Amino acid sequence: MSRVEKLIQELCPNGVPFRRLGELVSYSKKKVASAALDESNFVGVDNLLPNLGGREDSKYGPNTKTSTAFKNGDILLGNIRPYLRKIWLSDRSGGASGDVLVLTLNEEVVERLEPGFLYWFLTTESFFTYNNRFARGGKMPRGDKAKILEYLVPVPPIEVQREIVKILDLFTELEAELEAELEARRKQYEHYRDQLLTFPEDGGATWVELGALGEWHGGSTPSKSETKYWNQGTIPWVSPKDMSVSHIGRTIDFVTMDAVNSARARLIPAGAILVVTRSSILAKRFPVATAGNEVTINQDLKALVVQKDVDARYVFHALNAYGRQILLKVTKHGGSVNSIEWKRFARFKIPVPSEPEQKRIASQLDRFDALVNDLSSGLPAEIEARRKQYEYYRDKLLTFKELQPEAA
Repeated sequence: MSRVEKLIQELCPNGVPFRRLGELVSYSKKKVASAALDESNFVGVDNLLPNLGGREDSKYGPNTKTSTAFKNGDILLGNIRPYLRKIWLSDRSGGASGDVLVLTLNEEVVERLEPGFLYWFLTTESFFTYNNRFARGGKMPRGDKAKILEYLVPVPPIEVQREIVKILDLFTELEAELEAELEARRKQYEHYRDQLLTFPEDGGATWVELGALGEWHGGSTPSKSETKYWNQGTIPWVSPKDMSVSHIGRTIDFVTMDAVNSARARLIPAGAILVVTRSSILAKRFPVATAGNEVTINQDLKALVVQKDVDARYVFHALNAYGRQILLKVTKHGGSVNSIEWKRFARFKIPVPSEPEQKRIASQLDRFDALVNDLSSGLPAEIEARRKQYEYYRDKLLTFKELQPEAA
């Protein structure tokens, strides 16, 4: 029997009370002067990371005179597109934008509710499923603030909460160690890749414009009001948020063949190379992916179907290697969202050796890429397996029998 089980058997054998979230927390109404904030303590929805990734320093400052104040121990929840699962347990004081909900413990529960316990409970899939169910809006849905406060939360004895937090924090540390090892391997891969893709100026490769490597295709978004294009869809519809480090991540939107047949969406063949042309993500990196299966793409991506004498995987690795240079030379300036100036992009040149040499380089880099990026093998697969294991134990630790009134 684990220590948590012993504590439950000792302190709450008949179950624990469940309370509405609104009985435990309130939305922060305090304000802080935006001029007093910097990149380390301003939190906008853009620097809250998806999939429980926490936060990173902000690239953009607040655009209002005041921001919503938060303090150490508050929980910050991204309220735009709640399916992105953006949440962070604050470890400092600062200010948040209006699209970030700041949950602060009510004074009367401070002594019997551990902020870390509440944070972990709100990271469960059941909470985000609930939040998504009541979200309002089409393209940019927002969580329903009133409904969020109706969500039921178990409140076990504080000793149980603290023991659970200790265990789940340890899981996080172990996962962080694996992530650090993965990052080190990725740096090795990038160094090796750059060496393989360096050719002497007087031979070894021809410098070819990206626009001449094959056919480039744009994407589109079928109308959300036309349900026949979306309901029971089976063809992945890829947008910038679905582009991972070097592959297409888990897509959440799928279109039907009706959308393709009516030209509302273009079918991109398996093996095509996808690049992001417009997204805030271009401020950080240049996402490139190879379509493993047939997909459709939205208007913020383009897809390359290479010509016969060009190896698609070689081009994939070359685009990754030259990604920083591409962004420096072809990014549009002055817009509200980072985007690529397409004519300049099409004129950007990469080295293209003979086809056998392309295949040799691609084969070597594919093995290293699988080690550091493939979710079905290598370190990412191990991290994903650990993450699922942690999520299983997290959900098990956070599942309680509800205390019935007669047992209270």
